[in-house]
Amino acid sequence: MKKNELKKMFITVSMAAVMSCAISGCGKEEKKDKTTGMATTAAATNEAATTAAATTEASPAQTTTGETSGQTATTEAQVKEDTADSNTTVASEKKEEVAVTNTFEGTYHETLAGRGTINIKKDTDTNYTVEISWAGSAAEMSDWVCHPTLQDGKLIYDDCVQTYTIFDENGNPTTDDEGVATPVIVYEGGKGSFSFNNDGNLVWDDQTEHVADDSVFAK
Repeated sequence: MKKNELKKMFITVSMAAVMSCAISGCGKEEKKDKTTGMATTAAATNEAATTAAATTEASPAQTTTGETSGQTATTEAQVKEDTADSNTTVASEKKEEVAVTNTFEGTYHETLAGRGTINIKKDTDTNYTVEISWAGSAAEMSDWVCHPTLQDGKLIYDDCVQTYTIFDENGNPTTDDEGVATPVIVYEGGKGSFSFNNDGNLVWDDQTEHVADDSVFAK
């Protein structure tokens, strides 16, 4: 061959080799880019999955906190309700006690013969003075004085003093058949109580002489 033809052939082969190498290199870069992109996508997917899992695990804790708060609120509400009920009960009991205390005051008359009278006076919230007069006839009178205290809905006493008086035709105290000036003390330290029966009438339980066992007293 001629020198010029050999030179052209060499140039052609060189160019073909360069082009082949370039094509091969581009393919690798493209493949590398694709591989990198897949790796990035996979990493992003794993990160998203990890975040979702963490959120899922955190959710029960949040729910538990919410439930705990709800239970706490319910408990506090129940405590307030119980406290309110307790206060209402105490107020009701006090009201009933006050009602009982107020009902004892006043003057009561024996309902059978009408000769006995009980006068009850309140000194303090729980202390009273009771004066009882009972006519045996137009000329004689028995009297009792005691100072009971309010206990469980009753007036209970243990200091009763009974006296007996005889009157002359002018209504003045006089002597008895033995010439002893009246009034005279019959006894001291008598015990008993006052309460109400189912009809709302006053009952006198005289534990010393039982003089009022069959009697009731009404205002």
